Amino acid sequence: MSYYTRIAALRDKRGLTQEELADLLGISRAALSHYEKNRRKPDFHTLTKLSDFFNVTIDYLIGRPPQWLDNNVNDHIPIHSLKEEDIFRMVELRWEGLLLTTDETKKVLNIVQKKKQL
Repeated sequence: MSYYTRIAALRDKRGLTQEELADLLGISRAALSHYEKNRRKPDFHTLTKLSDFFNVTIDYLIGRPPQWLDNNVNDHIPIHSLKEEDIFRMVELRWEGLLLTTDETKKVLNIVQKKKQL
């Protein structure tokens, strides 16, 4: 999915018209239409506004794949010695750009832990 389809999908998901979203972001409806139709690319300032408004990362908006920690993370962080609440303060997981809840994060970490044990 490209940035222009992501912007339109996020707007539709919120039930907003182009006019409403443009007003909320402080940009023109025409500019937003150009972004959604891939006629023009949003600048960094606009990407930041979109990211903040939809609570997603700029990486998600532009379609950049997530940057995962390397396999040697245990060499740098003694994760087994940390308390669960410390881990959740350190870990911020997102799925398709949206921040996971603590319960969702726990489920993902449990799956990873089980996979490591196999």
